[in-house]
This record gives sequence, structure tokens and C-alpha cells, in this order.
Amino acid sequence: NSCPLSRGIGVQFGLEYAMGDELVHMARFLAAEWQREQLYEQAKRDISFSTLAREQLLLALSHELRTPLTSLIGNSGLLQQTMLDGGQQTLLKGVESASSKILSALDDLLNTASIEFSDSQVERYPFDLSQLLDELRQQFQARLTAAENELVINSGISDDHYYIGDAQHLRQVLANLMGNASRATLKGKISLQIEARGEEQCAFIFEDEGAGLQKEIMQLLNSPDSLKERSHLRCGSAGLGILISSGLAIEMGGSLQVGSREQRGDRVELLIPLHRGEKKEAPQTQSENQYSASRFEGSVLVADDALEIQSLIRRRLEKLGVTVTTVSDGVEAVECASRDHFNLILMDYRMPLMNGIDATRQLKQVGVKAPVVMLAAEGLASVREQSKEVGAHSMLEKPLSEKTLQQLLMLYCKPIL
Repeated sequence: NSCPLSRGIGVQFGLEYAMGDELVHMARFLAAEWQREQLYEQAKRDISFSTLAREQLLLALSHELRTPLTSLIGNSGLLQQTMLDGGQQTLLKGVESASSKILSALDDLLNTASIEFSDSQVERYPFDLSQLLDELRQQFQARLTAAENELVINSGISDDHYYIGDAQHLRQVLANLMGNASRATLKGKISLQIEARGEEQCAFIFEDEGAGLQKEIMQLLNSPDSLKERSHLRCGSAGLGILISSGLAIEMGGSLQVGSREQRGDRVELLIPLHRGEKKEAPQTQSENQYSASRFEGSVLVADDALEIQSLIRRRLEKLGVTVTTVSDGVEAVECASRDHFNLILMDYRMPLMNGIDATRQLKQVGVKAPVVMLAAEGLASVREQSKEVGAHSMLEKPLSEKTLQQLLMLYCKPIL
């Protein structure tokens, strides 16, 4: 028989050994979990860096492509206003048509990227729907003109209230749908009808006179996994835009329905949650003569590092009667605007030495009151948000049409009646 004392010591030693073993296992488990967490965080940082690098590359590529396209389309428009014979006009229209197609392909790339790089979180806040629609018209004006298309926007909802919804995603979807309609239609009519559906939903109905979507695309629209499987990549840019728009509509709590008849055009209905917010302040009334003015008094500062764009905007603005000063970077823009008075500043987003965002921020810090309109070769939502944060009055996407410049002068310069 063993001694009770020795048996007690043995049991205590066994318990301590067992407890020590458990502590070792726990320590190893916690160390492994910590290591996995570190690897996970590093992977997230690597993915974020990779995404940011791809976005910056895409923005730079867009800028380099849009700058010469802007010059080509703009100067073609100016040339059309000169004395040309029928053959020369035909050749010039061919140049404009080809340029618009390249611009359209670039827009598809950017629209896809803007969705890929966004966090896809739905945010609802008050916004001006009529302003959003005006920006949409301006964005596509050059393309509509080149294709000799007519755009008709009819709104059946109140224009004197703000609306609450996801303005960023709504803008992306409407741009995709407008891009599809303008590509499909030539010398035809594109209509956008806005209708209230109850108190908290709104329908945006596009109709065009194009060839109609292919059956393959219509089948993909009915497949819930079409985006995940990437099967949409074989259906071309029109199908890609529709499928992405459908996914965003669902994320916003809405839907997208497409009715298509080959050779007879498409009818696309976007239904999203949107309800009326606070009433807008009454705008200052302006005479009809001001809206029809073709010449203005005032001074405009144009900041752009591309000399061909400087020259194009200068010619268009001087044709409308205003005095134009040009600079080539943000540093010169700040110095010039701080020294002289301007009715309007057109600021390029990407410039050497100091970009348009930093230049606008500095102008606001030193108390310059002149309105700044940011000009960007890329229409990504991040660019628009940055412009808004630093105090820019608005952001417009290149190329600017002559009508868009005239509308800006109506807002910020004195019309010559």
C-alpha cells in the first residue's frame, strides 16, 4: 500500500502538469490566432494598396486619353461653324463620330471602375434631383450632338423640393443607361420620363430608337448570378452597363426592368426608393433675355496644363465676349486668382506642381470668393466628392460643350442684352 501523503503529492503534481499542458495549448492557440489576424490585416492592406494603385492608374490613363479627345471634339465643333463645303462637312462629321465612339468606350471603362472601386454602401441623404439631371444632360451633350440625337427629359415630380436617396449610385446608374441609349441611337430621339410611384418610390424611364438589346443580354438580365459568373463580359458594353445598373438598383432597394424589341428600341425602367425632403429656397428670378444671351461681360481664369485645351476653351469663351486669362498649374492659379478679380475660375483636376483640389482649397483658405468649377477628364464619384469637400461650386466632365460654357456664363457673368 502506498503512503497517503505520497498519493496526495502525486495527484497534485498530476493536476499541475495537466493545467500546465492546457496553458501551453491555450498559448499556442492564441499565438496562432494572433498570427492569422496579422496575416489577414496585411492581406487587407495589400488589397487596398492594389485597388488604390489600379484606380490611380485608371485615372491617369483616362486623363491622358480624354485630353486629346477633348481637343479633337471641341476643335471639330469650332471648325464646323466656319465656311465648309458639303464634302468637308461630311469628313468632319466622320472625325466627330469616331471621336465620340472612343469617348464612349472610355466612359464604359470608367463607369465600371467607379462601381468596382466604390464600397457599394447605400447612403441616403438630401440632394437636388433637378441639378443631377442637368449634370447628366451636360455630361452627354457632346455625344448627343455628334450623333444628331435629341434628348427629351420630362419630370412629373415636384422640382421645388430636395429628394432623399443615394445620389451617387443613382448618378452612376443613370449615366450607364444614358450611355447605352446614346450609343444605340443615331439621328433619333432619346427620352427620359421621371414619375412618382407612391410617396417613397420614383421611376426613371428611358426610351430610345436604337436597334434593341440582343436576346443573349436579355437572358443574362434574368440570371441572378450573371455578374458573379462574369458571363456578362461576352455581351459587350451595352450588356455590361445594363447588368451593372441592375445590380446597383437592387442594392439601392429597387429594380431595373428592360423591354427590348430588335430594331425598334429599348424601354428601360429604373425603380428606386426616393421620397421628397425639405422645400428648396426660392431661387432668384432671371429674365428670359438672360437665358437667351449669347455674349457676356466678365473675366474668366482657365487653369489647365494642356495647352491645346487652354486654347480651345479660350477661343470658345472669347467668342462669347468674356476676357480670358490662362495658367498652366495650380500654383499659378492661386497666385493669379489671389491678385486679380475673376467672375469664374475653371480649374483642371490634374495639374503639375499643385493639382486642382489643393489649389481650390488654398483659394478658399485665403478668402478668394470667385466660384470654382472643377474640370475633370474622369467622372468618378471620388473626384466629385473631393471637389465638393474643398469648396468647388460644381464638377464638370470633359469635354465641355459650347452650350455648357454658355450656361456657366449665364450663372456667373453679366449678359449683354
